[in-house]
Amino acid sequence: MSHAFMPDSPGPRPPELPDDPKRALQILQRYTQQQAVWLQQQFTVIRHTHDWLVGQQNIRNLVPDSDIKDPATYWTVGGGWVVTDAVGEGGGRGFTLTGSPAGTVSALTITLVPVLVGDLYVLSGWIDARTATAGTLSWQVINQIGVVIGEAKQVLGSEERVQQLVTIPAGTVGVLFAATAVNVVIPTGVVTASRPQFELPDAAHIGVTAPA
Repeated sequence: MSHAFMPDSPGPRPPELPDDPKRALQILQRYTQQQAVWLQQQFTVIRHTHDWLVGQQNIRNLVPDSDIKDPATYWTVGGGWVVTDAVGEGGGRGFTLTGSPAGTVSALTITLVPVLVGDLYVLSGWIDARTATAGTLSWQVINQIGVVIGEAKQVLGSEERVQQLVTIPAGTVGVLFAATAVNVVIPTGVVTASRPQFELPDAAHIGVTAPA
């Protein structure tokens, strides 16, 4: 997992406090000021990295390896999901799932992508759920501590691009992406997830929501 944008050094170490309350208060105040400066420096690093990523020529989609060309480097695939050639939207690779795996199973990105609190994105991707009869299939965006902060769900029996607006909530500094199945029942055939995208929205995407 990449943490290139994270702090290069730990923050100020908590001080040892003397018995004298007045002296202890002074030391705590100085430590608090040092901590605030350090946090601001780290935020600046994250902001610059984020701006660099978004500002690169021809880079709109922030999902690493959206075309699944190098899954061994960029994805953790488990729980029954497998990488399959020529099944994704447009004829590229996709993640396929057969049978009826219990619980939650995901094909998850490895690289943590920096984001900024309050920014608005569009999460989207293709899901072919024509053979699924129960459960939930979706593309998800997950923060650095494993909390799902956005989800674009597919209607069972459908094959289409799903999308959802996602506002980055407080406490989130980086995100991962996952094709996720929850208690899905697939009597025959396979379901397929492909071409995930996480983009800053343009006028065409404003107001977009995924199926309930």
